[in-house]
Amino acid sequence: MNSEKSPSQSALITATDEGIALAAKMLTDGKLVAFPTETVYGLGANALNNKAVLDIFTAKGRPQTDPLIVHVEDIHQAETLIHVTEDVLRIFRLLGSAFWPGPLTIIVRAKDVIPEAVTASTGLVGIRCPRHPLAQSLLRACSFPIAAPSANRFGHVSPTRAQHVLDDLGDKGVAVLDGESAAGITDTCEHGIESTVLKIDSERRLLVVLRMGSVTVEMLERLLLHRSHEDEDEEWGVEVVQRSVHLTAPVSVQEAADPSALQVSKTGSNQVAGDGQEAPGQSVTHYSPDVTCFMVSSLSVEERGASEGQSESSLLGETRDSSETRHSSGPHDRHEIEIGARRDGRSGSLYLSRDDMNSTVVIDFNKTLTSLSSDCLAYRDLSPSGSVEEAARGVFEVLRWSEKQKGATCVLIAKIPVSIRGDLAAGVSDRLFRAASGVMLNICFYKEY
Repeated sequence: MNSEKSPSQSALITATDEGIALAAKMLTDGKLVAFPTETVYGLGANALNNKAVLDIFTAKGRPQTDPLIVHVEDIHQAETLIHVTEDVLRIFRLLGSAFWPGPLTIIVRAKDVIPEAVTASTGLVGIRCPRHPLAQSLLRACSFPIAAPSANRFGHVSPTRAQHVLDDLGDKGVAVLDGESAAGITDTCEHGIESTVLKIDSERRLLVVLRMGSVTVEMLERLLLHRSHEDEDEEWGVEVVQRSVHLTAPVSVQEAADPSALQVSKTGSNQVAGDGQEAPGQSVTHYSPDVTCFMVSSLSVEERGASEGQSESSLLGETRDSSETRHSSGPHDRHEIEIGARRDGRSGSLYLSRDDMNSTVVIDFNKTLTSLSSDCLAYRDLSPSGSVEEAARGVFEVLRWSEKQKGATCVLIAKIPVSIRGDLAAGVSDRLFRAASGVMLNICFYKEY
């Protein structure tokens, strides 16, 4: 950041010692500073400064029912922020010693020092110690923990580059500590998706996973198994719970969703908008590009002669009209699109002509939708080889790429096959599922010859 610029202006801060000191001063003064982690960029504020915390919600357009994750320098700082029993503290320390610094957020009871805005008035706080060198340096330079959700507009695609932050929040007076400018640092946003989030449930002796990430259930179970061998009187288990907050979703959209694709072991009851959530990233519309997205449940390509064209407008044409209304009123109005509208009586089908494909972007995985690549407006494959790790690293960048394709009115997203097991696959599936607002359709492309 140039010295003549006011700290209130949005600008990049070079990742030098001087830049880190400047970012720490801005946070101390109650300003907002975005910074890189090993997952995504976070929008940081002093976690103990209620006004600064509220500024996060204002800048992002985030509802105050959605809690913030608090980032700490180490487990010792974390323990000054939580109010837990000895039983919970032992598990908290076990998890922290095994996975921190790293992409794991642990939800426990918060001390009163944590503002209610951080906890969404639940009394619970998610705490994480990030591994990224710049995040660690920034935390050491501050005398307080940093509250930081992803540094993007609420509901939009999470940022994995400094420019992504500026694209979303450049007019909000947010400074950005530029991870790409750091000499010798190559692991900025290396995981590509946000941290695993779990809650310690002492009554049921369970680690309840609320959001999938790079710390997997297998890792957690292995840690608990090792612990049980040392202390047979304290057996703990792991439970995976998938929750969705439906903001304005009608039944037709909910019925189009296929939660089984998320590969969760247990399904919790849905929460309703207005309730304080225990974990971030629970909205059914999340990580969403500014172009209407659908997940492809199945694909058929049929060739036909030009004389066989249908006289009716395609379903995509009808959806475009709804999409234009949605863009004028807000990102969550996509739920008002009538997915149930169809000509053949089968729910959740979308017919595309060649003209439709000229404005359709395709995001593929493992060449599942490759038959559309030569006919669509633009095509990217998250991993042609079917690597979930590669897909995770690039998923948010590709989602942002899709909305920037000139003339795009629709994005089709391939599913991660259920045959690919594991938490990371489930985590990527979750992000894609929410990017499409939980809407999965059977796609039929009429290809003229």
